[in-house]
Amino acid sequence: MTGASNCYVNDLPPDIDQDAIDEYEQTKAQERRSKARHVHEADFAAGAGSSADKEPEPVLVSGISMMKTLLNKLRNREGDVLYKLGPALDGFEIGPSLIAGLIAPPNGGKTALAGQVAFETLEHNPDIPVVIANAETGFEALLKRELTGRTNVPSKALRLANLTDAQIAEIESAAADIESLAADRLHVLPISHCKTDGLKRIQGEVKPGLLVVDYLQKFADRGKDLRIAINDVVDQLRVMASEGWAILALSATTRVSGSGGSSHDSSKLTLASFKESGEIEFNLDSAYILRDQGDVDGDKAVRRVLLDCVKNRHDEKPEKKLTFNMRRMRFEAVEPEPFAEFDAWGQAVENPTEWN
Repeated sequence: MTGASNCYVNDLPPDIDQDAIDEYEQTKAQERRSKARHVHEADFAAGAGSSADKEPEPVLVSGISMMKTLLNKLRNREGDVLYKLGPALDGFEIGPSLIAGLIAPPNGGKTALAGQVAFETLEHNPDIPVVIANAETGFEALLKRELTGRTNVPSKALRLANLTDAQIAEIESAAADIESLAADRLHVLPISHCKTDGLKRIQGEVKPGLLVVDYLQKFADRGKDLRIAINDVVDQLRVMASEGWAILALSATTRVSGSGGSSHDSSKLTLASFKESGEIEFNLDSAYILRDQGDVDGDKAVRRVLLDCVKNRHDEKPEKKLTFNMRRMRFEAVEPEPFAEFDAWGQAVENPTEWN
């Protein structure tokens, strides 16, 4: 053994021989081992132990045990739950532990639809809290839209507060209705907190309910690669869903390329149109696209809209034909045309091959 590089050599007289150096180093090494052993024994006695002494936590669970848990739930009629909504949006895939995604072109009505889902959830599900996290539009503007939908007061009059006494009375009545149905169940995440950390803080302040995220790219933390930051947001939403939150996440869209250049043509949007879509489309339980299909009877403020389900991890992918009244910020079910079924039957009689 050579002691030239050992720090303990400096403790010895310069004229000492090599045998004495080796003996001195062996003594010091033994002292170190003894000290380490005493520290370990003290930690173990206190219950700390070392990682080598502890049994690792098992990572596997019994599949049969989980099956028995499922059977008990089924016997008790405990299945997945979808929130009750109004007639136009009935069947929309939103409920505990589900993440629904929604896209539309700019000014395509996605924020209006999200607001309608939020307030109808409050109205038809008495025990469910609702959190609105809109990183782009202040809650006062969203409230004005809701009051427009509940009254006959024009949206411009509400926006500019150019109101008659009768309109004020109508608004106050609608506000009282909102207060009675929402009570202490309606919560707002201010724009200043619309980041990943803000989503985490929600978990500690209210029990799981409906969370509206509008729109999720805005929640990405600055200073990170955009795709990584959005993945962090989506991961947080998945954690919240695992705790029982129902999440409606609105997304920006990628532009669609065509012969006339890039655009947001709703007829060409797909599941891959969710901006920075990789992690988003993978984590969604359901995904919807609002497709504009033209005006109603020449009225450009009333649109024919198709609510197109392009992904549903748990069920079919239905389409819903709606009208979007932009003046009232409301989506409404399309009323069936009178005698439409008889018209279809008559056409089939004229063309018997269509029966097959």
